Amino acid sequence: MKKLSCAGYGCAGITSAIVILFLICAGGMFILEVPFYLVVGWVPFLGRVIPEIHPDPGTVAIAAVCFVAVTLGCHWFGRWLWGNLQPESPPWRWRWTARVVAVVVFLFVAGTAAVGIVHQSLWLATSKERLIENPMRINDRFGSADNMKKMGVAAYDHTDKTTFLPTSTFTPDGRPMHSWQTALLPYLEQNDLYSQFYLSKPWDHPDNRRAINTPVKTFLYPGIEPFETSSGLPASHYSANVLTIGGNRPRRFSDFVDKGTENTILFGEAVSNPRAWADPLNWRDPRLPLGHPYGFGGPLGKTQFAFADGSVRTVDPQELADLLK
Repeated sequence: MKKLSCAGYGCAGITSAIVILFLICAGGMFILEVPFYLVVGWVPFLGRVIPEIHPDPGTVAIAAVCFVAVTLGCHWFGRWLWGNLQPESPPWRWRWTARVVAVVVFLFVAGTAAVGIVHQSLWLATSKERLIENPMRINDRFGSADNMKKMGVAAYDHTDKTTFLPTSTFTPDGRPMHSWQTALLPYLEQNDLYSQFYLSKPWDHPDNRRAINTPVKTFLYPGIEPFETSSGLPASHYSANVLTIGGNRPRRFSDFVDKGTENTILFGEAVSNPRAWADPLNWRDPRLPLGHPYGFGGPLGKTQFAFADGSVRTVDPQELADLLK
């Protein structure tokens, strides 16, 4: 019988493995991912929420008084009821009261949880958001961060050579000439493309047409369209911070010592209404709300920024507001 039992367990294991393999091949891993995320997701959730909990002493005191009153009331009622039902038995005991109170608290918590589950289930069923983000989107976000890190390194290399951050250029009378991203080309292994520019002529001059019509992969968010501007020029999905790289005044990293390079945004994702990468006016104002048609904003409601310390990180609206104070 034991051999049959072991064989049965072996068959069950093989069957489970086949089912899991089938789900993987059929793209049905979400069936396993959903419970995984529900369980594991509680750990970072509690880590974020618990430090933000600040109990009110008065409310805690009232809750304690109510708990004691309920316990005493249960004990009194238990003694009265037990005494009438079992007059010849030993009196009602405190441990019985504790069990009753524990059951009452458990039912209260279970009821509250049930209401929350129903509410969240309805919200998930009617929400337009994805329950689980497409892994390809996550890879695209990593690819975008890698693009900005390359641009950040290029900005440092540019500064080492010129002592200034890459800056768009203008004529003395204010006519736009060339983009800050054009200035990055030699440091992004794009020397051939950079050599095609006639820097003495405006960026959109016919002699520069071939150069500005060449897309640069590093300036594009992976998998995100449009790849061209409304005028048909190769786009950039990244814009400079107008407060740091904007204008025609060259700046140094030392200009941001007081605020801290780790708090100074150089450029960020701007996938909506993109400008040409060769456009000298490819700047955006971080004071506009994230997702604004002409402000910074990444896909799926998440936006990454490159900072003057070389880091790239996702920034939410509250953190962005704090950085700009």
